[in-house]
Amino acid sequence: MNAQNDGPNGDGEIDRDNLFLDVTKQMLVGAGVAAAVVVIPGVFIFGLYLIGELLPPESKEAVDPTPDSFSSYQIEVTSEVV
Repeated sequence: MNAQNDGPNGDGEIDRDNLFLDVTKQMLVGAGVAAAVVVIPGVFIFGLYLIGELLPPESKEAVDPTPDSFSSYQIEVTSEVV
């Protein structure tokens, strides 16, 4: 008997039940990983939203404490016609 043609049970045939269980397990693990990739950032964003809701309304209407924080990124545009 050729060892390459032996199935998992050693008699040359593939056990379809074990193959089905292995494939199903791998699909469920992949679905769990995909769910974690979607759910974890969603929970983080929802947590930030809840923290924002706990803040008093005055803090949302206050002026920016660092108004010049982006001034180094601004480019002055002139309209000169050559």
